[in-house]
Amino acid sequence: MSSKILLTNLRTTASFCKTLNFLQRPWTPFIASQQRCAIHVDTPPSIPTLTTSYAHGISSQSLLSNTVDQCLLHTVERHPDREALVFVQDGIRKTFAQFYQDVEQAAAGLLAVGLKKGDRLGMWGPNIYEWVLMQFATAKAGIILVAVNPAYQLQEVEFALRKGTTGKPKGATLSHHNIVNNALFIGMRIGFNWRKNVRVCVPVPMYHCFGSVGGGMVMAIHGTTIVFPSTGYDGHANLVAAEKEKCTFVYGTPTMFIDMLNQPDLPKIDLSSVEGGVVAGSPCPPEVIRKVISVMGIKEVVVCYLAVAGPGVVKQSDVLKGAELKAARQ
Repeated sequence: MSSKILLTNLRTTASFCKTLNFLQRPWTPFIASQQRCAIHVDTPPSIPTLTTSYAHGISSQSLLSNTVDQCLLHTVERHPDREALVFVQDGIRKTFAQFYQDVEQAAAGLLAVGLKKGDRLGMWGPNIYEWVLMQFATAKAGIILVAVNPAYQLQEVEFALRKGTTGKPKGATLSHHNIVNNALFIGMRIGFNWRKNVRVCVPVPMYHCFGSVGGGMVMAIHGTTIVFPSTGYDGHANLVAAEKEKCTFVYGTPTMFIDMLNQPDLPKIDLSSVEGGVVAGSPCPPEVIRKVISVMGIKEVVVCYLAVAGPGVVKQSDVLKGAELKAARQ
């Protein structure tokens, strides 16, 4: 039987391995259990209809079908004693097991006060532990989290959530499916699925998908530790946290990295633990990336492109290194 006919006849997800054992067991939805295979075949392409949301065909990686809570629970089972969250300013540290216990209690509390599946809960606050806690507690309880910029004035919130620009409000609702898979591929692209002891400095806001998906959801899927230097942005606090917490990655917008580059005590900060930086939020001038690598000593930089009304990252650059940037400049 030819390979073309074999592919056509497949009706379930299966893997073709280098060992020529052909069909392996169906792919399980967690990275740790995926076998080394040369080609991965999804179910045959489907045509979207009014009642379906996703279409997929041949790919190298299947999409996850797990909920946010299922992803977090799986990571808790794999790494119960690993640090999940560090809030430097507030002195809060939580392992994955401790965090999940809080999530379960918070979810039960939300239901106990009368909230139910499909209700909306607004989060209007800075980067504090309760924000991340509610992100996962609402997901577990089936409640829709409405993230609000804490810098908004009352009239801005009213405009965003009640009036809109030309009619009804146009808030983008993100499903478990899209943020789970967005976080899956963000982490895989950076290498969080194979790097050890990943600790990410997260100064970006949680109300934005850079923080909630790139930070919180990536943590839940890939088992990374996320470190919040302060409740609000503080360039000096970012550098100190990266040094003291031995962060291996630093997130930030171009403006944030420019600010960190201009901190007067930067030369005194030891950033030798930092392997890479992730830049997103606005266009980043190439010179800024060069300085992040040459001045801050960060070895690799990844640039992400976000969609405000989408699941988060829609395009992610290859890892940029010093030699590549030098060649590009020449």
